[in-house]
Parts: sequence; structure tokens; C-alpha cells
Amino acid sequence: NVGGIPEVINDGKNGLLFNLLDFQSLADKVLYLLENPAFASELGFSGRRTVEDKFNWQHIVKQVLEVYDKALAK
Repeated sequence: NVGGIPEVINDGKNGLLFNLLDFQSLADKVLYLLENPAFASELGFSGRRTVEDKFNWQHIVKQVLEVYDKALAK
């Protein structure tokens, strides 16, 4: 739960967040995933969808072009 990670991860929807150095929370979440394989699988699929949607080349190029357009407009 640091940096830009919370901007990408929706806790419990496409990943799990834990606070930096909170090893007990990390261990609890890993154990939960091991005990709930269906949830773990859905979390993995949802995480992959998020990455494919937000970080594909078409999306990245579109964002870069928008930045250039704004810079040129100024």
C-alpha cells in the first residue's frame, strides 16, 4: 500500500493491499488466498484484466499523445 500501487489495485477486487512492513497482514492475506482458491483465482483474473486494460500499448500511446497535445496547446 505504497506509491502508485493503490491507484491500480482495488483492495479485494483485483489484488490485496497491505501496509509496508506489516508482515502479519501479508501473512494473513497469503493464508486467506491459500484457504480460498476460488477467490484467489478470481482475484488473479481480475488483476490481469486490470493490467491488460490500463497498461496495454494502445492505452499508453493515447496517454502520451494527450500529454503532448496539452503541452503543445500551451
